[in-house]
Amino acid sequence: DAVTADKNFSFAPALGGSYELEFFANDFISTSQESYKVTLAVTNSDVTYNMTVLLPDETEPSFYITCGHTEDGTDSLGDELSFVKGDSDGGYTAYSVSVPENISEISVRDEDFGGMSFPASADSKIQLQKVQTKIFDLGDREISGTVSVSYGKHTAVGVNGNFLLLPENEYTFTAVPENTSAFNSASEKLTLTQDTNTVCIKVF
Repeated sequence: DAVTADKNFSFAPALGGSYELEFFANDFISTSQESYKVTLAVTNSDVTYNMTVLLPDETEPSFYITCGHTEDGTDSLGDELSFVKGDSDGGYTAYSVSVPENISEISVRDEDFGGMSFPASADSKIQLQKVQTKIFDLGDREISGTVSVSYGKHTAVGVNGNFLLLPENEYTFTAVPENTSAFNSASEKLTLTQDTNTVCIKVF
């Protein structure tokens, strides 16, 4: 987005990456047709903090810096983050993730359960749980289809109807039946509890 600046201009992006700035001159009457472009290579901080992420024992996760979100709401993955796998307790394994101090949102991915983005801060601890989704017709027969999960303006990434989600958040589960000529799509809003392992959506 264009901004107006006098002789001094500052630019402090929150995320590392490559940024192109284009400058135009203006004499308060008209704006120049020619411009001057500058490309900046910005790196994330070398200073890091640790946060703890609890995940189901069967996951094999990777963690990433979240670089915004795409048009459909899924998180864009940046640099992969290092972590130390800790002990298992009550079916969950603790991961100590090293995060650059300028980063306040990270993402997790697992090849069997997908993932999502979530806030990150020093010494914080969060737990994500696995959630399986199923689609049923009004006769309680399970049918084929796809389920998407959105939270706010964002969308979680699932694998074969399986998701890794933060409890105590409100989600919208949208089911799209494979046989669209026989069934309509349906959505259901649900605040996930720590006891929610399966979400069933009925279509008609």
